[in-house]
Amino acid sequence: MEKSIKEIVEKGGVYCRFVIELVGGPKEHIEHTMKILVEKAKEFPDAKVEKSKIYEVKETEGGYFSTFTEIEMAFKKIDGLMDFCYVFYPSSVEVLQPEKLVLDARTFSAWLNELQHKIHSMDKVAKDHSIYKELTTMQLNTIIRTNILTHLKEKELDEKEIQDYVGINLQSLKPYLDSLVNRKEIKFEHGKYKLAKPVKFK
Repeated sequence: MEKSIKEIVEKGGVYCRFVIELVGGPKEHIEHTMKILVEKAKEFPDAKVEKSKIYEVKETEGGYFSTFTEIEMAFKKIDGLMDFCYVFYPSSVEVLQPEKLVLDARTFSAWLNELQHKIHSMDKVAKDHSIYKELTTMQLNTIIRTNILTHLKEKELDEKEIQDYVGINLQSLKPYLDSLVNRKEIKFEHGKYKLAKPVKFK
């Protein structure tokens, strides 16, 4: 360990090793983003990067690309270590020095509060995404239902004809047709679909 790193630890700082991962695409974007991430780590306030290594980008299942970096850093205060974790989201953190840490109540409380804030923020994003997905699905169902019923209002149609009018493949279309039959809004007779009752668009 360099003398400057040792001095930081002796004055109450911490020396850590991080693993930070990236997954996405295209390959060039992942490579470029990881280089920027390491450079940003080197600029992190009240900290010093001792070592850093970026590993080769590899293709994963689904056509995505992944890479990771190992970074060893010294922080003048433990608050800096916590801030770094909140900003860079490392997948692994190992405290190398010192072997024992002492946290005062103020620092520990601040850390717990920030952790709770991050958890609540992530939970809100997940819930908002779930609600948005549900609303989008409901709207899509209404659009497809209206489309099918509008065309059947004109004449009886077979599956292929409905597929051509609605514009989605038969595999995706069939559940909608079955649902409308079960709800007794349409009938399937002699290979064709027709309205079972007057249309009410809602």
